[in-house]
This record gives sequence, structure tokens and C-alpha cells, in this order.
Amino acid sequence: MKILFLVLYSFTSQISFSQNKQSDSLYKIPFDTNKIKHAVRLSNTSEVFSYDSLYIWNDKRSLSEIMDARAGYFVNDFGLGGRNRINFNGFSEENIGIFRDGIQINEFVFGGFDVQEISVNEIDRIEEISNVSSFLYGVNTNGKALNVLTKDYFRPSAFSQLRYSQDRNNSLYADVFFNLPFSRKINWMFGGTKHSSDGFYENSSFDFWRGRTKFSYYPTSKINLQLNFHYNNIKRDLNEGLIENFTDSLLNKTADVVSPFNNEEIENYQADISATLKFFRDPLSLTKLKLFHKNYIRDYNGQKTIIAFKDSVVEFTDVYSGNRSGILASQNFNFLKSKTLTGNILVGANFYYDNVSADIIDFVENEKYSKSYYSGYLKADVAIGKINLSPMVKYEKIRNGDFLSTGLEVEYKLIDKRDLAVKFHGGASIRNNEYYFAINSIRNIEDSPKWKENYYELGISAKSSNIDFESYFFLEELKSFHNQIWRGINVSLNYQTKFITLSSELNYLKKPVHPDFYVKSDISYHNYFFKRKLNMRTGFTVKYLKSEYDISFNKRFHTYFGYQRKPVSENFHVDFYIGARIGNANVNLTLANIFNNLYYDSYLYPYNNRGGLGNVVSRFTIVWDFLN
Repeated sequence: MKILFLVLYSFTSQISFSQNKQSDSLYKIPFDTNKIKHAVRLSNTSEVFSYDSLYIWNDKRSLSEIMDARAGYFVNDFGLGGRNRINFNGFSEENIGIFRDGIQINEFVFGGFDVQEISVNEIDRIEEISNVSSFLYGVNTNGKALNVLTKDYFRPSAFSQLRYSQDRNNSLYADVFFNLPFSRKINWMFGGTKHSSDGFYENSSFDFWRGRTKFSYYPTSKINLQLNFHYNNIKRDLNEGLIENFTDSLLNKTADVVSPFNNEEIENYQADISATLKFFRDPLSLTKLKLFHKNYIRDYNGQKTIIAFKDSVVEFTDVYSGNRSGILASQNFNFLKSKTLTGNILVGANFYYDNVSADIIDFVENEKYSKSYYSGYLKADVAIGKINLSPMVKYEKIRNGDFLSTGLEVEYKLIDKRDLAVKFHGGASIRNNEYYFAINSIRNIEDSPKWKENYYELGISAKSSNIDFESYFFLEELKSFHNQIWRGINVSLNYQTKFITLSSELNYLKKPVHPDFYVKSDISYHNYFFKRKLNMRTGFTVKYLKSEYDISFNKRFHTYFGYQRKPVSENFHVDFYIGARIGNANVNLTLANIFNNLYYDSYLYPYNNRGGLGNVVSRFTIVWDFLN
């Protein structure tokens, strides 16, 4: 009996142990083992949100519409297809750095950013750098730094996606995206966009072509190489807004415009190659090296662009061009690691070389002017128990000027539990710099504006299973031609249950280029139907803003050149949307401005998502995945 028991035990134990083993023929190595994560992030500690999970349901059509829904942001809207300006906490677009996969893509001749350079269908996630530390990255990023992380799928089979949208005024949008893996080490992606519209008012049509391709090579899990190419062709009418008329007659397409003939054609491309190396065992200790070149040509048909400097006058012809080449390098590694103490250091360096062609009135024609920019930065993240400290410093060299900026962020975890986390956070930065645009290179102007700017922030955040709350107070002190101080507060609340989601943002800021109050909310109902084959979400997006200023813009310079006080106005805007996920397709229907309100958020530019009988259906969009 004992012998039988031993034999039975030996047999059953062999079966039991064999269940924990996998033969070589059955075990599958993950397909993307060699792909290094976080290769295109600017910072390992920044906030990242997904476009699809948050904004595909209410059908945001551009980067500006996405950011306008978030706390602290305000967008000057010039209509669908316009170069809508992204502002943050009162900082205009000249102070906001826009990055794509870690490379800054701001327009470098006059500054700012054209949102039409990015197709919404190439956006996977967006990295928001903290308000205190944004100045570290790129150039002219005192206000904010945003990094668009593009789609970079790497899966065993081919994958494609089509986004098609039909809007009012014969607006058609089509974007195709294709991904083909050749092996576990090689991947190729391609995307193209066509977007056009007749426009609502006179001289407001546009026609855009965009193309992009990405070639990735992952030879080992410690070496990743990537080659990208982006192309844009933008044709846009520039009516400079409407003759001032704050009556409902603007619903009529025959409303008079300021400039019935001005237009522009912009052609640019950017090529870059990047290497991501992992020399250390820690997965976040990465070495990143990027080389890029961007070319920009603008053909403007209208009044010539004239800029007067101290000793000369520069006149841009109808066509001007510029290009930027750059080298970016960064190293991230851990230097402390224990139960009570951890530390991480980020070291980086940037080099830009810009040149721009211009004609000078003193008969020197087609002369090229160039300028170099150097910067180096260091940021340490140290966690001591419940306290996180992040000191930082940046050095910049522009022409003959040297600038040093510093900052410090502090976070204290008051409660850190699985079901509840409460944090206090604050920070300050002292920024010394010079606004760096290629236009400042003309005649090596040495008296271009130099700024000293102090920024302070103090806030609290709380997060539980269904509530996410954050509020912070900020103060900006600008010292240049004259001293100015601005104060504001941002509040963000997200509440989610099984069927209801509420997102609400409140911005208060007393500054002419920003509304005094700006409230935006999204409340939606979501549920599964037909045995979970249909995922549906329907809701309202609501915007309320109160302001006593109108801002004047110049399309030739892409910047505001003044503002004027006006009677306090209160504007209210509501959209209704229905979104559904059916199989491999997302379908959206939007009814815009259902109360048919008329308001301006930029001087002479009415927010033209007008409703009214027969024009209430704003757009229909479908995003369809194939071969996945």
C-alpha cells in the first residue's frame, strides 16, 4: 500500500509541476519586447492623457479644441481651419512650446504655432509639463510646454485606420493611417490627411494636405532608432474678421469682411532621426539623441509685411522662407533608490540654428540672416518619505546674451491610500531670457526684449475611486519695460459613476488677453447595449466666459498687437453630442450651438458654429479600424 501511495504521489506531483512549465513550442515572446517605452517623452514625471479615452467621444477636431477643454487654457478662435491661438494662464502662444514626439515644432520666424500642422488623427496622447518646469524644454516655453505623442503602434499584424468627418459649409476631412510590421525589429507607418471647406463668410475657405511617415528599427531592447518625415501644405483665405457688427445679421453669409482678397499658402516639412539607448538596468534611465531639420515657406498675397527697427526697416516680400536645424540630447538616470529615499536626474542640452530670408528697403535684397541658440538644463526629482522635491536650472545662450533660470517644485502627500490620495503642491521659478524668434536676427538687432519673469504656484489635489479634484493659485510677475503682476486660480473637478461622467473646469484671471472667468463643462451618460456590442456616450459640452476686453490680431505677424476695453460681455455656448463604439468603429454626431448664441472670443471673429433651423447639425464623424 505504501509503495502504491508513493507511485501515485510521484505521478501526481509530476503533473502538478509540469503545469507551471511551458515548452519552447508553446511559449510566446511578446512581439514588442525590443521597443523602449517612454522614448519620446520629455519627462518621466509629467502628466499624460489619452485623446481616445477622453475626447474622441465629443469629437474634438484639432489640438486647439482639445486644449480649450482643459483647465487654464483659452483659445482665440478664427473659425474652422484657422490658426487658432492656444493661450494658457494668460500666456499667449509665443510663450507656449508645442512639441511632437519630443521635438519642438513652433513656427520659428514670428513665433507661435499653427494648429493645422497636426492632424487630430495622429494624436495618441498628450504630455503636459508642469507649469513650474515648462521653461526647461525647448525655447520660448515660459508659459507652458505640450508634447504631442503620436500614434506608434507595433503589433504582429498590419493595422489601418480611417477617420472621415463631414461638417457644415462643405467641410470634408479624411485621414488615413497605415501601419505595417516587417519583423520583430522593423516597423513602418504612413498617414495622410485632406481637409477642405468653402468657409461660412467671404474669403474664409481653406484647403490642407498633410503627410507623415515613420520608420522604426529596434535591433535590441537597448537600442532603438526612428526616422520621421512630416509634410504640410496649407492654403487659407484670410478675411481678417468681420466689420464690427454685434447683431444677429452676422448669421447671414453676406456680412462684410475686413479683407476680401488676402490669402496665404504655407509649405513646410520636417525630417528627424532619433536614437534611444538604454545603458542602465532601470527601464526609465534612457539616453536620447535627436537630430532634425525643418523648412518653412510662406507665400502671402496681400499687404506687405513691414517691421521697423531702431536702425533699419525690414520689408518681407510676398514670399519668405526660413529653416531650422537642431540637435537635442538628454540623459535620465536614477542616483538613489531605497525604501525611504529615491532620486532621479534629467540632464539635457539643445542646439538650434535658424536662418530666414528677407528683403531690406535699403536695397540689400534676398539676404539671409541667421542665429544660433544653445541651452542646457538639469532637473532632479527626489522623494523623501511623503515629500517630493524637484530643483531645476537652465542655461541659455542667444547671440551675445547669457541667461540663467531656476525653479523648485514641492509636493507633500498628506494622505496616500489606495482609495484616497490628497496632496499639496507648490513651486516657484525665476526665468531670465530673451524672446527668441528668427525675425530678431534681422540686422542682428541687439535691443530685442529681455525679460525677467517670476512665477509662483500653490495648490491641492485629491483623488478617490470616482472623484478627481485639483485647484491651484498662481501669480506671475513680469519685469521688462514696466512691471506687471497677474493673479489667477484654476479649478478642475472630474466625477465619474457607472453611467455618468462630469468634467468641469474653472479659470479666473484678471489679464487683458484672457477672459476674467472661463467655465467649461462636459456632462455625459454612457452605457453598453446589445450584449455589450454597443458602447454609447451622449452628453453636453458647455462653455461660459466673461470678459471686458477684445483682442486685435494681425494675421501677417500671427500675433496680437493690442486690445481694447469694451462693455463686459457674458457668452454662453452649448453643444450636444452622441458618440458610439460599434465593433471597430467610433461614430459621432454633433449638434453645435443648440441655443444659437452669437459671441466673439477674438476681436472681429465671431464664434461661427451657428445653429438655427437647417444648420444645427454641425458634423458627422466616423473613425474606423481595419486589419486589427
